[in-house]
Amino acid sequence: MSSPETQPSRIRPSAPRERAREESAASGADRFRDAAAYDHHRANPYLERRNELLLSWLPAEARTVVDIGCGPGIAGHPVQDAGRTVWSLDASVAALEAGPP
Repeated sequence: MSSPETQPSRIRPSAPRERAREESAASGADRFRDAAAYDHHRANPYLERRNELLLSWLPAEARTVVDIGCGPGIAGHPVQDAGRTVWSLDASVAALEAGPP
């Protein structure tokens, strides 16, 4: 048994684990900083079809979309290109700062 003095007042992730998670998200977003990698990613036929499906599922009157867990904005980017407003939310600051591909 531990005394109340040794028990944490709240549970939080360890600093090394949190740092590793942020570094992993940042390295994943780095591939979009390279123009050739960006062009390759955007020209992917699978993603083009996924984007078509995503837009077809959205009601025509939906002018604002919330992308929860957006990462660097891969799904929100085509929605924004279609003239809609996208609010992006993600736990990773590095992914948000990387911006859309």
